[in-house]
Formats: sequence, C-alpha cells, structure tokens
Amino acid sequence: MTYHDDARGGNLAIGVHNVGLREADGWHAAYSARFQGEPRAWGPVAWSDNLVRAWGRGDRSWMSYYATPRVVQSLTRISPSGGPAWRRVTTEGAAGTIYSTYHNDASGHELTVGVSNVALSQGDAHAAYTIRYH
Repeated sequence: MTYHDDARGGNLAIGVHNVGLREADGWHAAYSARFQGEPRAWGPVAWSDNLVRAWGRGDRSWMSYYATPRVVQSLTRISPSGGPAWRRVTTEGAAGTIYSTYHNDASGHELTVGVSNVALSQGDAHAAYTIRYH
C-alpha cells in the first residue's frame, strides 16, 4: 500500500502480510515501511494555518503540538473550538517571527498568530508562541 502526503510531499509504502499474524478483528500485520521523496518542511504560515484549523475543530491534542501551552490555554479560553469560519487575510514578518492574521466572517473577530522562525527551524513543535484576539 502506498500513501502520498499532499501537504509535505513524498510517499510512504507499507508492506502488509496477507496471511499469518492476524488479529481476531481481521487486521493484518505490517512488515515493512519505506518513505520515498523529499518532504517539504512546514513553513511558519502553514504552521499557523494548521493551528487555527486544529482550534477550529476543537482538537486540543494538535493545538498542543503546534503551540505553547500558554497559547493553547488562551485559545480555549476564547472558545473550546474556534469553528470553521476563519480565513487568513495577512501575513507579515518582524524580528524572527511570522505573524498571520485570520478573520472570522461569522463573528467579525480577528486572530493573529505569531510563529517563531527560530523555533520552527530548530524543530521545536511548539513554534506558535503568541496570539492576539480582537
């Protein structure tokens, strides 16, 4: 079986036994996995987009991956889930941070997310470190 990662590129091929190690529910055991291709690293704008989408779904687990605990707490204080009406309207950079601003067409509110370029380039999953909600 081969899966393609549309977001970051590359393919993952998984080899599965069609006989042998079978669970009672019928699942087969994977015996190999191979990644092919050159995945693209997430940029700060995509990172912000993913955080806003996770908040929109109310998915605290993914919010915690993309943002610091303080940002997750601030977002969930605004609302446990942000809803689907957010769209990115501007992006600008300043002093090692990329700020992406989102507008909510339903409520008229705006949310600005700051992602640290340094943290993201060093592989820190919690790169979204500041928000402003207005």
